[in-house]
Amino acid sequence: MVSLYYNYTGTTKTICANPEKCEGPYAQLGDPLGWPWQSCTEMVMPQCDSGLPNDFFPKTCPFTIEEFLNDCGKQFNSRGYHPGLIRPNWVIHNYGDHFPSASNIVFSNGKLDPWSGGGWKDSNTREGSLVSIILEQGAHHYDLRGAHKDDTDEVKKVREQEANEIKNWIKQAKGKYSKL
Repeated sequence: MVSLYYNYTGTTKTICANPEKCEGPYAQLGDPLGWPWQSCTEMVMPQCDSGLPNDFFPKTCPFTIEEFLNDCGKQFNSRGYHPGLIRPNWVIHNYGDHFPSASNIVFSNGKLDPWSGGGWKDSNTREGSLVSIILEQGAHHYDLRGAHKDDTDEVKKVREQEANEIKNWIKQAKGKYSKL
């Protein structure tokens, strides 16, 4: 999986995971500019902020690709960035927008999360063993974090639903393979 993002050309011999020993920009996993660079090239997610009083970020809505390119240029022109590097449909072209051969995945998103617009579905959905769960009062990875005394009832129910999905998948697999 790491090579998928950090060595998609297949030309990198090693992938550096120790920031103190990595050489060059974007050489280390987790480089703080790695995600911004990726979002300015192949992981474009049309998002914007509505500004005060709705959030504390400056108003950037509506999202436009022109303004997005301008922002990317401000951040990366000194590193050789130019508009020709942007591929807004790269993910869909490479991975598609439906998953006919995928199975046993729970996708969860929270409506309080600005990343929720990049999720698989924007509503509670089931397609085979693919499940989308939307938390009305949740955010990025809330359901994947350890239990906390202040967890909402909603996230507790979602965790239970996710555990039940996994139990059902295991039960189905055991039943399928016990007949062989």
